[in-house]
Amino acid sequence: MVVSNLAQFQILVNAKIEQALRKTMEILLVKLKEIIMEEVYSYNSSNENWNNRTYEFLNSWNTSEPVFIGNVLSSVLSQDGFEFSWNDQRDMWSHGNGLYPLFTEFLDDIINDGLGESNFNFPAIEPRPYWTRFEAYCDLNVLSIFATQCALVGLPLSTLVDASYSSS
Repeated sequence: MVVSNLAQFQILVNAKIEQALRKTMEILLVKLKEIIMEEVYSYNSSNENWNNRTYEFLNSWNTSEPVFIGNVLSSVLSQDGFEFSWNDQRDMWSHGNGLYPLFTEFLDDIINDGLGESNFNFPAIEPRPYWTRFEAYCDLNVLSIFATQCALVGLPLSTLVDASYSSS
């Protein structure tokens, strides 16, 4: 594509940034799932009834499609896909007590920070800091991942910086 004006240039750059962000989010989702496997699913419970894993927590994470809101491109990593299921072997909800499932936001905190104690034999007594580890990983790596993805789609970040200065 031959770019003959600023509007065409912006459309081209926006498409490349969208591709780079989509791939960056895919990479981050894979890393989050690796950390969840290591932190959340790598242990056996002292209560053998909890050892048959549903993987509902792991499989509930996803990313949204990149969307421009004004001049900002955004994508969200979220846990929108979480659904509790009834576990016939335990005769209770997959995550919660015999009567009520835990709310997802509580489950996230319980898994990351630990419960300390439990009145319904929940296995996450000890902290399993999946989110703490993921945030640390993102703090150290997200910019380089995004920069690499920009370069791979043909848009080195130096090109973006140079273009923003030349249009000022």
